[in-house]
Amino acid sequence: MLQEKNLLTCKSFFEYNSLVKIKFQWIFSFVFLLFLLFLQVDLYSKEESRIYLEKGYSIEKENSEEAIKYYKKALELGLPEDLQKVALWRMYFILKNNNKYIQAWDILSTLNPKESVQNKFFEELEDYVKIKREDFLTLYSFLKNNDHTRVKSFFEKSNVILKKQILDYYSNNKNDKLISEFLDISSESKSLDTQFFLVDYYLEDQNYEKAKRILENISEKQKENLTDEQKAMILYLLGKIHREKNMLDSALYFLYATNYSQLDSDYEKNLSLALFSFYRSGYENIAYELVDYIFYEPKDIMQKLFILLLKSEKNPNKKNIKELRTLLKEIQTQNFLTEKARKLVSLYKDYE
Repeated sequence: MLQEKNLLTCKSFFEYNSLVKIKFQWIFSFVFLLFLLFLQVDLYSKEESRIYLEKGYSIEKENSEEAIKYYKKALELGLPEDLQKVALWRMYFILKNNNKYIQAWDILSTLNPKESVQNKFFEELEDYVKIKREDFLTLYSFLKNNDHTRVKSFFEKSNVILKKQILDYYSNNKNDKLISEFLDISSESKSLDTQFFLVDYYLEDQNYEKAKRILENISEKQKENLTDEQKAMILYLLGKIHREKNMLDSALYFLYATNYSQLDSDYEKNLSLALFSFYRSGYENIAYELVDYIFYEPKDIMQKLFILLLKSEKNPNKKNIKELRTLLKEIQTQNFLTEKARKLVSLYKDYE
């Protein structure tokens, strides 16, 4: 009897051990599968992050804001350390070149750059924003420590360029409440520079009605004191506002602005905008007639594409089509102008 009991105990023990072994094997297999899954996801994320990095780099020239979004996405997904620095440096240069110095310093200060790079940054900052290194670092400290009272005091005494820098920083951090408070401070100023600054800001925020009211108020109350340059600016800004509602109406404002434009570059920019408004409104022939008054090559790549497209549609010779095809190779985005241009070059395939 004792022997049978021992045999049963041994049998139960082995059965128990077998069950434990099976369960352990199953758990091990499950954990291993999870590990492989996470490894696969990690590898996929890293590959995807590289794709975002490359995409950002490819569109930097034509759409720098979109490029920054791709770089941020690449960093979120995870990049090797060397490529992390590449993404951060590219974002830094885009922000600096777009005169967003506070956001640019936010990145540069984490990269441990050479002293010469920092010195170059502060030289450009002082030249553009008119603020010395020590004052800028003091302001930056207030911003990072959320010392809004001291930032507000800084803001009140700042020129319009620095005001824009501060608002851009808060906009990037989605602090709408503080932006509203700071804009209220600016609205009390009678300075024309400050009023134009407000208009620009409201336009970027797509608050067209507020921007229009300020411009109409300036035109009505200060028309006797306006310079030709300021008149051109008002008409240009009104053109941008009307473009959102009626493209054809905006053409007239841009044309009026050319009458007061003092610089050739401003004259041609306003004329190009008028041509685009006519073109999009279905009045291509007017655009074809006026394009001959554009004498200088635009710096903006999309404006350059538009002028070349007009000249090529008006006179589709071998030289124009070849230049258009070459320019299209530099542009990655798809939009109304690139679609029109690609259709035109495909129509003249023989003009290689």
